Formats: sequence, structure tokens, C-alpha cells
Amino acid sequence: MTDLAAGFTRLYRVEPAFRASISDWRSEHPLMAGILEAQGRWFVSDPTLLDWYLEDSIGRMNTMFVDVPTADLESYRVSNSTERIGPRSVRSYSKDPDNEFFLPRELSDKRQEAAELETLRSNDQERER
Repeated sequence: MTDLAAGFTRLYRVEPAFRASISDWRSEHPLMAGILEAQGRWFVSDPTLLDWYLEDSIGRMNTMFVDVPTADLESYRVSNSTERIGPRSVRSYSKDPDNEFFLPRELSDKRQEAAELETLRSNDQERER
């Protein structure tokens, strides 16, 4: 994993290692379009929070990260967001709006695969010492 540059905060997410394809007729449905637009854009700053998302996962999951300018971070925090996914607010989909971040697509698409989750936890604990 790359070093974190000054002025940036690293955010994390888990996502399936393999994605199923979605038929055109389904992806064009308004509800599915909203789901697809939101997919891959949810992150947390504390990698230990990823356990909750892993509980419901099926199959192999990858831990991903993206570095976000710290000055912009609060504008992406779900509790501060005014963005909508279809007719609903981003916040209405959130498990933990104070700890989740909903990134713009152009930023979330820069995510990279991170080290194993256990490694992230042990590194985080060492920084606290």
C-alpha cells in the first residue's frame, strides 16, 4: 500500500472480488439505476468498522482504499451530505452517517486494493502507540 501524503485522509471500503453482470433491462430500471450510481462510493475512515459490512458478505471480498484531501473530507461525510440517490437522501441508506463517507464517482473510481484487513488493523494499532 502506498504511503499517505500530507494533507490527505485514507478511506476504506470492502467490495466483492467478483461482480455479476446486470442485464440491460434491469440496469435501466429507475431503482436499479440509483443502486448502480451509488455502488462503490461508500467509505469509512476507520478500517475496523469494515467488520460490520463483512458480516453480510458472500464470497471473497477485497478491501479497498482511496486517499482524499482532508480539507474536503467533511463535505463527503454522509451526515453532512445533501446528495440524493433517486428520490431518497444518501443519509437514508446509511448505517452510520457520522462515520460513513459518500464520495463523488470520479474520486471513488480512484480506489485501489489495500493490504489484508488484519494488516490494516495491526498498522492502525501500532500508530496509536
